[in-house]
Amino acid sequence: MRQAQRLIASGDYVQADSVLATLIGRTENRQARFLKGVTKLGLGDQASARRYFEQSMYRGRNGNPGAMSGLAIAEIRLGNVSAARNILGKLRYQQEKCGHGCDRANALEQAVGVVEKALA
Repeated sequence: MRQAQRLIASGDYVQADSVLATLIGRTENRQARFLKGVTKLGLGDQASARRYFEQSMYRGRNGNPGAMSGLAIAEIRLGNVSAARNILGKLRYQQEKCGHGCDRANALEQAVGVVEKALA
């Protein structure tokens, strides 16, 4: 997984996609699916990105902030602005319930910022 993260960071989405395809075939890991979503966004495949972000999103009742923001970006690129606004509303709700002291506060703040910027 670290190799895929390094490839994504360097912008080599094609190679990261290949590494992640092998990894996803062997694991149910949500992080691998999240990274696959990032890779698909980087490759311009919004529909596949949406699918991978959806698969990586939930842990218990709360959605993973990174997966939610990635899903919102995919929705915007697919022309589904209302879906992205709905995701932003869910992120803001989680942020409100979380407060500044919870372990997800920074991730939620970043995700809200990313989606707000993408919608601007």
